[in-house]
Amino acid sequence: MSYGLALHTVSPQLGLAISNFASPSRCQTWDLGQAMSTHLHQHLVEFLSPQAWSDVAWLAAAKGPGSFTGTRIGVVTARTLAAQLRVPLFSVSSLAAIAFDRLSQDTGSSDRAIAIQMPATGGLLFTGIYRLS
Repeated sequence: MSYGLALHTVSPQLGLAISNFASPSRCQTWDLGQAMSTHLHQHLVEFLSPQAWSDVAWLAAAKGPGSFTGTRIGVVTARTLAAQLRVPLFSVSSLAAIAFDRLSQDTGSSDRAIAIQMPATGGLLFTGIYRLS
């Protein structure tokens, strides 16, 4: 069975998700902070089980906004895996993914806009306004 594997490393939390869109998805987060680079691969290998690398049909990686180093770690890891597994790789905006999740769960107007924010360094915010089309 084919699965999609998603990596989110743009914040201090590592997020991994896997789904075949037929059975229940699995997702998990770990608060790794600056230890992201030293623990990512261990968590990735442990999280993948019971699936195997040969079950991965595509990958997705968060492209930000967020930490430059965290984003780079996740994108490079995803690009390396995609090349080795010979599967497509998709990049996803973290803000857009959150907005899509919230808007797709909304039973109200499909023309409604939503504003999303995430904390940035220095007391700033990453923000975006989204609408399903």
